[in-house]
Amino acid sequence: MEAFRSCLRHSRKLALVSQAQECQYMDIVSQALQLRYSLIEETSTLNRECFQPNSKHLGKCAEQPRVAIMTTRGANFVSGMFASWMIKGIAVPLCPSHPDHEIEYLLRDSGPSIILCDDAYAERMKHIGATLSVPVHPVPSGSSIGLVVTRLVGFTPAAARAFQSASILSLLVAWKN
Repeated sequence: MEAFRSCLRHSRKLALVSQAQECQYMDIVSQALQLRYSLIEETSTLNRECFQPNSKHLGKCAEQPRVAIMTTRGANFVSGMFASWMIKGIAVPLCPSHPDHEIEYLLRDSGPSIILCDDAYAERMKHIGATLSVPVHPVPSGSSIGLVVTRLVGFTPAAARAFQSASILSLLVAWKN
């Protein structure tokens, strides 16, 4: 939880620069919160009670869900890690340079409940996920709330940031409750 508090304290500061992509901490946290809700919605095989922040079942769940992550380096990877921690899960990072048979071995050994991947690895991971009967969830590229609002509604960047800050705050309040 301290990592999230630090991100919120520095929400408007630059968090990372990767492949001509610059992200602030609020961008990463907002995408992680969106992914968290998607993970809970799409993973029917997991015990949803275990994901609730103030769950009475905490510590009584059979095991923490494992979330395999295969993304390009950058905000999608960090958001995927944060989202897996937000559902009290264990992140299982996958290396894109490894051959498929090694990734399959790692997935069989770790037993993930779901695989997060971005567009660059979607087809590859769908094939591997189907072989192992593990659902694959896409991580939308650049899915920060502010970017979406700016493009769809035509807000100015300052207005989009204000909307994004309010959205993150409301999501965090909902997450904490």
